[in-house]
Amino acid sequence: MFKIYPMKKLVCALLVCLVFDGSSQVSFEKKSIVIDLNANFGIYNTVGSDSTARATGKSKSDKAAPYGFALGVEYGVLNWLGIGLKGQSCTYLTSTDSVTHTRPVAKAKDIMLVINAHFLRKKRVDLLAGFDIGYSGFKYSSNDVKHGIAKGGGLVYDFHLTPRIYFSDHFGMFMSLSYISYSYPKLKIHDDDRKYTDYLKYTGSGINIAIGLQVKL
Repeated sequence: MFKIYPMKKLVCALLVCLVFDGSSQVSFEKKSIVIDLNANFGIYNTVGSDSTARATGKSKSDKAAPYGFALGVEYGVLNWLGIGLKGQSCTYLTSTDSVTHTRPVAKAKDIMLVINAHFLRKKRVDLLAGFDIGYSGFKYSSNDVKHGIAKGGGLVYDFHLTPRIYFSDHFGMFMSLSYISYSYPKLKIHDDDRKYTDYLKYTGSGINIAIGLQVKL
């Protein structure tokens, strides 16, 4: 009779194989080029305050849930260190206004410098931790009869932990968990009724989860 091992033993056996893989080939090294594409979703805490509210110390806290897509490239400057660039486009989930019956649109576009430390490099596994920092452009459109718009840019950064799994020497998939922070110090606000310019300070931070594919050249 064949003995059927419990799932727990199979998982442990797989982990042992990954950790003690004696192959000389590794998933990341100096001069490696990795291109990745991902879809992501976040949940953020946000704080907004206009020019009048800042003078009195008042602000409004809320939640935000963006989803987006990102394309990145990374180059191995050392066997364990990679530097690259990432571009990302995000759309925030919004609800329909009960009075105007219109749905506002909020979008952000980011460009970031990527710095990754690869601390587990096996033939089929690449576990890394990293830091991204760059510029984010944001635009909010009310889509109502007043055509209200808030627009501007600011700083974005994140800390992330990413396991990459390779199905072959060049192709694989990954998941990433990150803490991300946005800061827009001066969003310009205007609509059809305003005879003046107002500004909004808007910040957000929270957790972002991504899943995607990568190709190693």
